[in-house]
Amino acid sequence: INFGTYAQMRLGILRSNIDAETIVGGEDLPRFDINQGALTSSFTYDQIDDSNFPKYGIASDIRLFNAEKGLGADESYDKLEFGVIKATTFNKHTFLMSLDTGMRLGREIPFYDEMTLGGFLALSGYRKGQLRGQYSGLGRLIYYYEALKLPNQWVDGIYIGGSFETGNVWNKGRQVKLNDLLYGGTVFVGADTIFGPLYLGYGGTEGGEEGEIYLFLGQTF
Repeated sequence: INFGTYAQMRLGILRSNIDAETIVGGEDLPRFDINQGALTSSFTYDQIDDSNFPKYGIASDIRLFNAEKGLGADESYDKLEFGVIKATTFNKHTFLMSLDTGMRLGREIPFYDEMTLGGFLALSGYRKGQLRGQYSGLGRLIYYYEALKLPNQWVDGIYIGGSFETGNVWNKGRQVKLNDLLYGGTVFVGADTIFGPLYLGYGGTEGGEEGEIYLFLGQTF
């Protein structure tokens, strides 16, 4: 359902299967065959001018996931996720501020669907999904400069930028504290291509590995 130009609500039913087995490791490691069934709902408000490298506007979304045994799920649980982003540009200098949170509602989320952090611009010193928990929070300040404009069908522009990232995951609500936040950042070169935003970057996070090099194609905001 669309509400005017900028807002949309979605309702749906999800049915899926998770099949996981050992590729590398001991033969005694467990194998999982998990059924998933859920009601999904979301509300989005989006005034961002560009989905690849936005320069102006604000967007937010809230997502609710209700897994139910009556819909075929092996486990019943609920989780809520929320995100907001604001883009501001001065000449060719753009600043993005964003906040993303996730939490369980009542029953514990099973391990295969926990909140995750890690990967490019999401505590970049950790691998994608390396941090897992029942609650998550991520704040970002991202800057990029439009270094080159290329009005052709393949690449629209080249950008140079960086990010400051802070966040963490927790297993219990009472454990959520500001002094537990991890801090990190990224430097990158980006291209607005016909296939989506393309990045070459280097990032690190407190407590993570020595650093991660990224060649990344796809949406990050």
